[in-house]
Amino acid sequence: RCISSNTTTCVDIAGATASTYSIAAADYNQYLRYSVTPLDQYGLSGTRVYTTPTFVDANPRVGNSGLITSSAMVDTSTVVLNWTKGTDLVTAQTALTYKVYRSSTNDISTVAEMDAKTPKATLTNANTYTDTGATAGTNFYYNLMIVDGHGNKIAYGGFHRVGVWVGDRSLLPAGWTGDWVVSILPHGNCPIAIEDGSECIRSTTTSNSSLSYTVNLSYPGQLFFVGVGIGGTGTCIFTLSNSSGTTNYDFSLDNMVHTLNLSSGANTFTWKYTGAGGDRCLIDRIRY
Repeated sequence: RCISSNTTTCVDIAGATASTYSIAAADYNQYLRYSVTPLDQYGLSGTRVYTTPTFVDANPRVGNSGLITSSAMVDTSTVVLNWTKGTDLVTAQTALTYKVYRSSTNDISTVAEMDAKTPKATLTNANTYTDTGATAGTNFYYNLMIVDGHGNKIAYGGFHRVGVWVGDRSLLPAGWTGDWVVSILPHGNCPIAIEDGSECIRSTTTSNSSLSYTVNLSYPGQLFFVGVGIGGTGTCIFTLSNSSGTTNYDFSLDNMVHTLNLSSGANTFTWKYTGAGGDRCLIDRIRY
């Protein structure tokens, strides 16, 4: 291996009988040329041959194992995507390009699949993208790729936005036998996010502390994670009823999180605000 065009300080990188060589980590981020010297059975060398000098670069690296999350579904047609910025051995992180893709089917998992489509957006030095054209109640798949300064590409892991609405069982994941049932529809049109890793705010603004909202689900052995933000100075009471009994969870502070074990039978969730009229409970991060 010879750095740049230097032909006098080549380093031996393979044994005398080797016929192939795989690029190693030490080879990246520089111009290299390789020389091969044939030896006969007596150790006499023949004419040394050289390759053309070539810049050796690697694919960029995705951040956080390629995870894409959604920090919020602001309204019925908006999806906010977030990811950790990637890195590259040669191109500065601030110069990396991110191409964002959206599809109605799961056909944007690889670089090749994304290259066959037109990106929704092309961004530089970015870690977030807001899609304001996501049709309400529709499933969408998102993904993105990094492109470095030499055109090398790598795909992230993708994100699935599930368009599931209150009372709609048809789009529930396999295994769910219950239904979303609400006694009174909450204010706003934010979709319920029952997809691992996604989240959504459900506002239950009330002017009457007796109003409550109920969800019935059955999915044995799973855990429910529920975070609540308080819109006023009162308290949100969250109740889980199943074959194990009834448990009340008092969300008296913002951003409290509880872990709930679902039973093998019906699981009924009820929450309501108690306090001055006009305040609210924000049910956030409902996931399985």
